Amino acid sequence: MEPQTAVTTSQMWTATLVAAVVALVLGLVAHLLVRRPGPRLLPRFLLGIGALWFGALYAWAAWTFWDTCYGAVLPPWARTVAPFVGVAYGCLGWVFWWVARRIVPAHPVPAFLLLGGLLSLPGHLFGIYGRGLLEGCSVVRGVSPASALTFGLFEFAAYWSLILIAATLASRLASRMAAARRPGVSHGIRDSPSSSTLVGRKHRDPRSPEKATGGLQGESAATYSPTEEARQYHPRGEA
Repeated sequence: MEPQTAVTTSQMWTATLVAAVVALVLGLVAHLLVRRPGPRLLPRFLLGIGALWFGALYAWAAWTFWDTCYGAVLPPWARTVAPFVGVAYGCLGWVFWWVARRIVPAHPVPAFLLLGGLLSLPGHLFGIYGRGLLEGCSVVRGVSPASALTFGLFEFAAYWSLILIAATLASRLASRMAAARRPGVSHGIRDSPSSSTLVGRKHRDPRSPEKATGGLQGESAATYSPTEEARQYHPRGEA
């Protein structure tokens, strides 16, 4: 007797609707957090957090559903290398952000999430049509390919929204910590003039004939006159 399908096509479409709403909300949050052109360290954190996220996700799926699903369609070594797949996804996240900023510089987040959602298609198409995933995996046996592929689009868009949010917050925190350790930067004020300079500028009389050489020299230059000295030694009429 054929075992009952754990997930039906109707349930998959319902899950797709839920995934679409979640992806939309998370994408909106990411769009509001990331301001053009975005934090300077954002691409590096996208790479690192994306690699960790997908590495952990594939490791969990491979070890949790291997006997009931993936073991029937994948070779044994795939279970071992599953955690390292995250490195490739992290690198692709860096590339997607680079592409999105050049396609839509003013609003790169929607383009980035679109590319992230489309990233689900190659793996899912290969699993469904190349390895017979929907026939060999008892959890999704009998589910329509259209519902599975559509669910994957919004699933990956939600994943990349979470990764983008986490990378944005992490990059901002790292930038603030770096600024706090940098000399001459305090509370967002960089290279502020010293208090003594401000006091000197505040009390300087603009009518004073002081020169750049200093106050005493300026005063001496203002009171000394060669003509006055000549008059002292040569009174008028003695020429």
